[in-house]
Amino acid sequence: MRIVLNTLSMNMYPLLQIIKKEAGETWSFGHVLNFAAYPSMKVMEELKIKDPEPLLKCIENLNVSKEEVIYIGDTLSDQQSSINAGIDFGYAKWGSVSTSPLHGTYTFESPTNLLKLL
Repeated sequence: MRIVLNTLSMNMYPLLQIIKKEAGETWSFGHVLNFAAYPSMKVMEELKIKDPEPLLKCIENLNVSKEEVIYIGDTLSDQQSSINAGIDFGYAKWGSVSTSPLHGTYTFESPTNLLKLL
């Protein structure tokens, strides 16, 4: 994952980490991957799962179009958020614990598969 984040950051792709808040808990991989080391990384809280508004607001703040965005996730709520926001979904199969089959515009077996889109 570090290779992917380094490559995207060095090429000035805007990155977004969504911190999910479910059942009163907040979780994030930021402390594991040191997202603070990536200046193009923005962080936002997703307060309502499947609600497209936080994602749409972030797209607006990053000054990009929906066509330039891929929402990468590994849960059904990630997939639904993407659909509700009208953007492509990239299924991160490497981290999925979903019991439901997920389908996306893209399916990634490992993080490095993301680099094929560049």
